[in-house]
Amino acid sequence: MNRGAATVFIILVLSSVLFFSSTTRKGTAENWPVLGKESLAEVAIVEDHRVALEHWAERGIRNAVLVNMDAHDDMRRVPPEEMAHLRAVYEGRERQYCSTDGRVPVTNGNFIHAAAKLGIVSKVIWVVPPAYDLFSDQGERFATLLKMYGFPNEDIRSFTRKGRRFVGEADGIPLVVCDSEDLPEVREPLLLSVDVDYFPAASGEDLQIADAVKQAVGALFARGYAVRDTVVAYSVNGGFLDVSRRWVGDLVVDSLRIPGLIFQSELPGRYALLQRADLLLRAGRYGELLDVLSPFVTEENAEPSLLVYAAFAHEGRGEMERSFRAAERACRTDASYCYGLPQLGTLVLDEKGLAEAQRFFVRGYELSPGMDAGQFRLAMALKEAGRLDDAITYFRIFRDCYGPFPVDFYLAETYLLKGDEASALGCYDRGRKELARNPQAIVGFGDVQTIESAAVFYERKGLVAHAASLRKNAQGRAN
Repeated sequence: MNRGAATVFIILVLSSVLFFSSTTRKGTAENWPVLGKESLAEVAIVEDHRVALEHWAERGIRNAVLVNMDAHDDMRRVPPEEMAHLRAVYEGRERQYCSTDGRVPVTNGNFIHAAAKLGIVSKVIWVVPPAYDLFSDQGERFATLLKMYGFPNEDIRSFTRKGRRFVGEADGIPLVVCDSEDLPEVREPLLLSVDVDYFPAASGEDLQIADAVKQAVGALFARGYAVRDTVVAYSVNGGFLDVSRRWVGDLVVDSLRIPGLIFQSELPGRYALLQRADLLLRAGRYGELLDVLSPFVTEENAEPSLLVYAAFAHEGRGEMERSFRAAERACRTDASYCYGLPQLGTLVLDEKGLAEAQRFFVRGYELSPGMDAGQFRLAMALKEAGRLDDAITYFRIFRDCYGPFPVDFYLAETYLLKGDEASALGCYDRGRKELARNPQAIVGFGDVQTIESAAVFYERKGLVAHAASLRKNAQGRAN
């Protein structure tokens, strides 16, 4: 069980005391700050969005409407047996739940489902980026989006369109899907959750990312929601947001805390500089970007976000040593920018190969050992290079974050290359059992050949039932 998931369960144990010994504040909307009129002084800032579950549980929140502004739904189903354990921990009937086979019960993809099933959340309003363009047809794009995120057909069929909203249920949880142009009225104090990965999708090709923040926050302000709790997830961990755009999270938080900020004709100096740097990087104007950054990155206490932009600009110009040094400096200044090293490593891997890229990955992991950034990509490159023991090390780190499927299938392939069929069988079995336990795990998985390779292995071992079950799961993905 990874450290993030373990923390969730430990805090849930503590929160059960709050759940049974305190009463949740149930005042009218007038008791809570109103978006756009009052400052949200208490904004919980998290890296991984799943930590919101821990936060809500710790605060004893019950039966709340959640407005989740996010590029992803975060409502994949927690398997029933995992949900039973989670509920027992939450209610204090178990001290904590620890998996012995690498399963990760609470993830960034399912924590809202868990919160609803625990009674923390009673209804979800998912605000999707306008660029998803869900309302341009008769619901086909909407159905495709839900299918991509693993919603079963019975849930998809429950939705009806009401103006620029789709209203239905997900596993019995009331769900409204809309964009910022038609936010529903909510009369009771609500939970506000903003994932910063919303804004790159909202900005698209034509909108500066800072303007996307202004538009989204302005839409929330216009609704005048009373807010009982706010979480902002930066989501750089796991690769949902480029580290160069980490500052967008700061802008969101400042906009919520200082309601007048988004109505200013010009951005404050720091954000204006970062927005300009972002535009130049996206346009590939690396020399001009370095000229803009030069007076700032030479300072002894240079801001790490500017150092990261410089690192990406140097990489774009093929200046690998300068790129490495700028990224390393940003990481040493602020550990939350260490993600820049493996992100750059991924770019260098594509352009220069493993020999040049590896130091970016390794240095990042040395300086920030707990981050989830690029381990799977590095493991695959090491596997292809024949460095099998090193590949196994990084595959295992990835498994600690995401559970046995699909990574145990890649581990099995690596063990087979080493001639270790016993270890390969153990890995295939873990991955197969996880897929049988949680069929939704296959959603979005594109490497069907890996499943077929596992089926062929099982057939060779005479385990034809296992082979058939894997092929059935793969066929279910196609349907």
